[in-house]
Amino acid sequence: AVQPLADVSLAWLDLTEGATVTLPIAASRSIFFYVVRGSVRVNGTEAFARELVEFDYDGDELAVQGLTDSVLLLGHAEPFGEPVVSGGPFVMNTEAEIQQAYADYQQGKFGTWNG
Repeated sequence: AVQPLADVSLAWLDLTEGATVTLPIAASRSIFFYVVRGSVRVNGTEAFARELVEFDYDGDELAVQGLTDSVLLLGHAEPFGEPVVSGGPFVMNTEAEIQQAYADYQQGKFGTWNG
């Protein structure tokens, strides 16, 4: 079996207008949701189509209500306590690692595409 490197959970929620789902999520976790379509209210915070929302909360349940017929991607994970730096398609811990990733890519170390 493959051991995951991080404790990450992702869920695709398809809600009808007025529907509410309550999810048990520990307050220690980092939470985000992306509204693909429609509008929702999550623990009192409203969000609309094509919005990404990150938030902290101090409860142990997340209540998601469809304000309209809605689809959203919900994710949560234990914070890993390391710096995160992004650059183009790369995500690393430091700016130096981003520069090294670009150099490795340009030198073909990521493989080649024989399209």
